[in-house]
Amino acid sequence: MDLASTKCPRILKELVYNIKYRRKLYKRKWRRQETETLPMTFKASEASPSDQSYLENDRPSNLTSRYVQPAELHGLLRGYWITGGINVYYLRYNIDTVTAELWNSDGSSNAMKVLAISEMNVLAELQNCLRDKWRGPSDTLHFTKVPKVLREPAIFTGYRPVNRSWNYYLLSLFRIHNETFNIWSHLVGIITIFLVLLNLSDTYGSTTNKHLWPVMTFGTCAIITSLLSTVAHLFHSKSANVHYTMFLLDYIGVTFYSYGSGVLSMYACSTKAFYEAWSQHYLPTLVVACWFSYIVLCLAKCLYGENPFNISRKLLQIGSVLILSIWLIAPLFDRYITCYMQKSCSLSSLHHITVCILLFGSQAFFFGSHLPEKLFPGKCDILGQGHQIFHILSTLTQITQIRAVIIDMESGHSDHTDPVLSHLFFYGVLLMSLSLVTFLFARKFTPSN
Repeated sequence: MDLASTKCPRILKELVYNIKYRRKLYKRKWRRQETETLPMTFKASEASPSDQSYLENDRPSNLTSRYVQPAELHGLLRGYWITGGINVYYLRYNIDTVTAELWNSDGSSNAMKVLAISEMNVLAELQNCLRDKWRGPSDTLHFTKVPKVLREPAIFTGYRPVNRSWNYYLLSLFRIHNETFNIWSHLVGIITIFLVLLNLSDTYGSTTNKHLWPVMTFGTCAIITSLLSTVAHLFHSKSANVHYTMFLLDYIGVTFYSYGSGVLSMYACSTKAFYEAWSQHYLPTLVVACWFSYIVLCLAKCLYGENPFNISRKLLQIGSVLILSIWLIAPLFDRYITCYMQKSCSLSSLHHITVCILLFGSQAFFFGSHLPEKLFPGKCDILGQGHQIFHILSTLTQITQIRAVIIDMESGHSDHTDPVLSHLFFYGVLLMSLSLVTFLFARKFTPSN
C-alpha cells in the first residue's frame, strides 16, 4: 500500500490540527496487543521553534516532502521494529517528525530513529488505514452490515468490509470468508486446465496437429473464464461500483466459455453433413450469439443487480445462456439424430458427449437454485454453497469436454473437419472487442459508489 496514492497522507494531515494545543512527552513500553488506542501527548517545552510558531499559525511552513513508508509506521505502531526486530521504548511526536527510541532486548539503548512526515492526521484513523494489510478473518461481517447489492441468498455471515484498500482484498485470498472457496476453486481450475493442455500439447503436438487447435482454443477460453471469475470474486466486495464492474467483466468470461464450447462442437464433434452445411457460417453466427448473450447478461445485472434476490435477474441470465446453448449443441443434436437413424450406430457410443450435456444442466441448476444453502440458511456461509458446487462442476465439465474431443479425435470422427487457427483467433479477438465495447457502455449504467 503506497501512502502517496491512498488516503493515508490526507489522514495524517489532520493530526497536526488535532494535537497543536496538547503536546506532552509520553513514555511507555509498547506491546503488540495494545494497538487499538494509541495515546498522543506532547511537551510544549520540547517543541522546536517551528513547532512554537505553529501555535500562532494555521499551518507550518517547514513540512518536509518525504513520506513515511507503511512498513516503518506499521512497525512503530505495533511496537515492533519490522526490519531489525528491536523493541520501541517510546515515541515522540513533533510537528514534522516522528522520533522512535529503539532499545535492545537487554535494555541498552540502540538508536534514535527519526521519520520525517509531510502530512499528518488522526493516529487512530492512520492505524486503521495501515492495518488493512494485517486484518484477519475476524473482521468479516454479518449480512446486515454490508450493502444489499453484496448480499447472497441464505448467506448470513462471512462478508468482507467495504471500502478497504485494494491490498486488503488481494490478501483476502489467504483468509477465510464466504468467497474464499469460490476464488480458490477457479484458481485450482486454471492450474488444472493448463496442465491438461500442456500434456495434450506434448502428446499430440499442438503446432502440427490441426485437430488439436479447437481444444487449445477451448482451453484458452476456459482459462480466461476462470481467471475473470477469480478476479470478480476476489475484488467485488470493495464497493457497489466495483461489484458491478467486476461481474460485468466476469460475464465476458462466460461469453468466451460459450465461444470455446461452440468451437469444440463444430470442429471436433459434428457430423460431416452438418460441417459441410455450416462450416462457412458457424463461427460468425457463434460470435453474434455469444455477443447477444453477453448483452442480455449485462442488461440483467444493470436492471436488477441492486437486488440479488430478484428472480428476474436469474431468469434473464439463465435464459440467455440456455438460448445460446441451443446453437452450441446444434452440431451435437444433429449427431444424435444421425446416430439414432443408423442401425450400425448405438447411442451408447455417445456417452462421452451425453455426460458433458448432463454436467451443463447441473451447472445451470446449482447456479440458479442457490441450493443447498436455501435449505440450510446460515449453515453454508463458508463451505457448501450452490455457487461453489457450480464452480466445481464448471471445471469438471471443461475437463470432460476436452476428454470427449480427444475420444472423437482418436477415433477419427473429426477427420472431416478443417479448422483454421487464424480464423479461430480472429473471431475470438472480434468477440473480445465487441464484449469490451459493450462493457464500457454498460458501466455508464452502474452505481457510482
